[in-house]
Amino acid sequence: MERRGLDRREFTREWVVAVLSGVTISVAGCGGGGGSPAAPSGPSPGGPGGSAADPGDGTDTGSEHRASISANHGHEAVLTGTELQGSGDVMLDIRGQADHSHVVALTRDEVDRIAQGERVVTASTSHQGHDHTITFDPTEAPVPDDY
Repeated sequence: MERRGLDRREFTREWVVAVLSGVTISVAGCGGGGGSPAAPSGPSPGGPGGSAADPGDGTDTGSEHRASISANHGHEAVLTGTELQGSGDVMLDIRGQADHSHVVALTRDEVDRIAQGERVVTASTSHQGHDHTITFDPTEAPVPDDY
């Protein structure tokens, strides 16, 4: 059986799945700068897209960006103004109204590109044999559920 290494995105996705399932991963420092990923943010009792820094009650520091989600069945992907203006990578829990979660890992570069109005396409983690393509694109309206 051939073994291959994981790139940064694959490692991050696998890490998220492991964290969500209660597994501990130790990572040795590899040099370089950059912030570490924040805990997944997601809907809170205060409103959609809330997180510890932004309770979703309209007090965040800027506009939010919603994503289109392929094959959607109730998920929501929302970047808050606080996350857009932050300094580290962002991990979004896109559960929304679905009966299960997926996580979307965004690098700081991807978040900055979204904040600047650029189109960013990425994939969610897999759950029960499926994942979703997440598209942040300010030039198009979000895709409705069940697309």
